[in-house]
Amino acid sequence: AGAAIIYVTKPAPAVNISTASTPTPFINVDSTLAFIVPPGVKRGAAMNALQAQRQNISLSLGLIARLYLALSLDPTTQKLTPLSAEQLLTILAPNAPASLLRAVEGKPYILGIHSVTGNQPFVILQTDSYEQAFSGMLQWEQYMAQDLSPFFSNPPHVYINEENGTSTSQEPVFVRTGFVDRIVENQDTRALEDSRNTILLLWSFVNRNTLVITTNESTLREIVG
Repeated sequence: AGAAIIYVTKPAPAVNISTASTPTPFINVDSTLAFIVPPGVKRGAAMNALQAQRQNISLSLGLIARLYLALSLDPTTQKLTPLSAEQLLTILAPNAPASLLRAVEGKPYILGIHSVTGNQPFVILQTDSYEQAFSGMLQWEQYMAQDLSPFFSNPPHVYINEENGTSTSQEPVFVRTGFVDRIVENQDTRALEDSRNTILLLWSFVNRNTLVITTNESTLREIVG
């Protein structure tokens, strides 16, 4: 697959790089975009850059692009120094509990985009302690929507009026109870829904050591498949 590299601090032209030394764990992807995240970059700038790329990436329906976050690129060897899972969560999840950070320490991950009803973000994390990671996710639920916005946000959903057939857009309205239990693709899932029970954000352990966070059932189904 082709690859490109982009700096998150300012717009930059894409540059082809080799990804032979950056194999993708867990699943196959159709393309890779590498992002340099300079030390000390503000979290807001990094999140806004990721959101901009989410909106601008052009993928055929059903394809998956990997967003490869790196600290630096060696101009001679073209080798990347990747962000660790813990460093990724400092950008995506500033309020994540220490138990979750410890569970993913030193483990591989994938941050990516899946093309289905728009570009849907996802992250797959490997953990070394199911109990510790699960407890950490439950603690983080009260902050997840805030922490992951705008990159993991969903656009307004379109609903059809059954009486006259007209369509209306509705901004997401979070239910007061927060996350609820759902079954998706035979997976036990925790989901945040709008007032019409449409999933806006979900997380699930697809096995005892693999955690998926995404914004819709279709992406979880693709990853599980």
